[in-house]
Order: sequence, then C-alpha cells, then structure tokens
Amino acid sequence: MTRPDEERQTLGTADAYREWAPFYDADYAHVRFDRVARAFHDLAVRHGSAEHDGQEGQGRCRLVDLGCGTGASALAFASLGYRVTGCDLSPAMLDVARGKPGADRITFVEADLRALPDLGRFDVATAMTDPLSHLLTDDEFAAALAGVARSLVPGGVLVFDQRNEHAYRRLSGRTLVARSRDQLMTWDVLEQSTSDGVAVFGMRITRHLWAGEGERQRQITHQHFLRHRGESLIRRLLRDAGLPCVAVHGLSDHGHLNDRPHAEDQQTTLYVARKPLS
Repeated sequence: MTRPDEERQTLGTADAYREWAPFYDADYAHVRFDRVARAFHDLAVRHGSAEHDGQEGQGRCRLVDLGCGTGASALAFASLGYRVTGCDLSPAMLDVARGKPGADRITFVEADLRALPDLGRFDVATAMTDPLSHLLTDDEFAAALAGVARSLVPGGVLVFDQRNEHAYRRLSGRTLVARSRDQLMTWDVLEQSTSDGVAVFGMRITRHLWAGEGERQRQITHQHFLRHRGESLIRRLLRDAGLPCVAVHGLSDHGHLNDRPHAEDQQTTLYVARKPLS
C-alpha cells in the first residue's frame, strides 16, 4: 500500500470515490443509517438549543450533513424532519445521492470540508461514517472545524463519529474477501506511521468485476487513508475552534447510544460539540 504522501497509479481520494460510488451503497448495506441518524438526533436534541417539531418534512431545524456521500445519512435526517443540506467532495457520490427517492427534499452541494463554503446557517452539523478522519493533519481538521463553527448558529451543535482505534487494529494486516454473482472484492487494512509518529490506517479495496460465465472484465483498485485521534486531542481542537466538547458516547453496532465510548466492544465513538450562545 502506498503512503499517504506518495503518488502511485492507485487512485487518489477524489478519484477513488468516483470509482466507489456505484458500489458504495451495496458495500454499506449492513449499516442501519436510520438508527444511527436517530442516535445523532437524540444527542442534538439533548445538547442543542433549536426547536424541532419531529414531523416529517416540517422540521424547523436546519442541518448540514458533512461528507454525506451517496446521501444515506442525509435522507435519514430528512426523514426525522430536518431541513437538510448535504455536502461531499465527490461529484460521483453526489450524483448517486441526487438520484435516490426523496432526494428532492435535500440540497446537495459539492464542497471540500477543508475549505467549507458559506452554505448558510445551521442548528445542527453532522458527520457520519467517519468523514473527518480523512483529514490527516491537525491543520486540515482545524480548518474543517473552523468552517463548521462559522456555519452554526449560537447554541448550534456538531455531532460526529469516529471509528475506535482498536477496531482498526483488529483488522490491520488482514484481508477481507467478499464474493457475489458479479464481483470479487478484497479489502485490506494496513497501519502506517507518518513522519511524526501518528498512526494512519490505509484501506485498499480491490474489486474484480466479471463479464459473465466467470470471465474477468476489469479490476478497480482504490484506497483511502484515515487517521484516528484520541479524545484529548479532539477536545483541544474543538475548543480551539470555539466548539467546546459537551458529550462523548459510544455507539453500538446496532445504533444504540451508551456511556462506554472507548470500550473494547465498541466500534464507534460519538462526539458532541456546541457553539456558545454568546
């Protein structure tokens, strides 16, 4: 696997998601976005200041879904009554999102989290399925948080998830294999260290697509990198951005909140930060 700062023939992040877009929903079919969105919503209601009437299509809360991908999370939030803007770096992922039933309820915008444009003012910002971990440097992470801080109204909340480090390490060095009627997919997870000793986990997906009768048609390989940050660092970066952390929770594989965010049996941690009222 190539290092994050090397250029190889393997596709880069933006191109990788262009290639991944047609398969992304099938690869993540096991994720209950409705349940996870409910957990995000419960935390937003608990820690935010905006009123939410809970009626589908009639929400008074404005929500921006960061790194929305193919729109599964944005659609789940819209079903909870939010007025949703979804943004993502990948035009191909957004094309898939715009083609889904109910997508007309959502405003989809191409945007880089590292330089978030002015999309309006929002009561809630969300980032589901770990998009912030794609930001490998603390400067990139801080730039994204600064954009979120500008986008939130006073009292608005940011809710985002991060896959736990032990979950990555359990997969590190292994190759996961999945085969279906029309493809064979391998998923490799490798841990790498940057020059400053920070652990970065690389995900390499190789997909063999078949033309029929067992004949190989083509091979697609794409990879992306994710950095895990500890709670103390995340709290500091949030504080420096003017978004003090107000809660940290665990999220079970079934989408249920708990108070054991870093337990070995937890795959995901949820962070909640709130912009001060004044």
